[in-house]
Amino acid sequence: MFVRAYMYFEEGWVGSGVAYHPHMFTFYPDDHVAADGGWPSGLGFLTTYLSVRSELTTPYIIRPFFALQDGRRVNTDYGDPPMDLTKITEYRSVNHCNGCAAGQDCGTSRGCDNWGGGNYYSINYWRITDAEIPKGEWAKCEWYVKMNTVDSVGRPDGILRIWVNDNIVYNSDRMLYRTAQNPKQAIKQVKITPYIGVGSPKDQTMWIDDFVVYDYNVKN
Repeated sequence: MFVRAYMYFEEGWVGSGVAYHPHMFTFYPDDHVAADGGWPSGLGFLTTYLSVRSELTTPYIIRPFFALQDGRRVNTDYGDPPMDLTKITEYRSVNHCNGCAAGQDCGTSRGCDNWGGGNYYSINYWRITDAEIPKGEWAKCEWYVKMNTVDSVGRPDGILRIWVNDNIVYNSDRMLYRTAQNPKQAIKQVKITPYIGVGSPKDQTMWIDDFVVYDYNVKN
């Protein structure tokens, strides 16, 4: 999946006021869409967040931000998460609640939040700290996600690439998006809803234009 979008953030943009959000574009896999009747929400099978985040103090620099969440795949059969099951079973989350496989790019930070009732929010974050999305002008932002291969197990050979104004700001060939539990899992649906879960800390405006999604890499 290759995604390109032009985004314009006003000069007074401060973001969410927290170290995450807004989710600019949210992608869902086929099994998640089917399970939720076409409008996925909440815990996911592999929810892919193409996001931005702002620093928490002035000048509120905007950074690219990527995250993966697959809370519905968290395996609790072996005990309470977080628990590393990467050498035990393929029926598990690929994110923090069930461990990080050998060779896997597991991001810059991780979370395993207990939502109660045996439900866990399993997420890995990729916080890009050395790239900036400018304010007061149109910025071209691009992402490329390629699923990892699966034989008897999921292999950490998937791809994540992120560009800002044609400069590559993140490049990994060690991503694990799926295991042998669902070897054909694929992205099915996108939700274009810039979302700040805690609510915007002020009135602020941004624009999106020329949003396109391809099922192949058009960048290189």
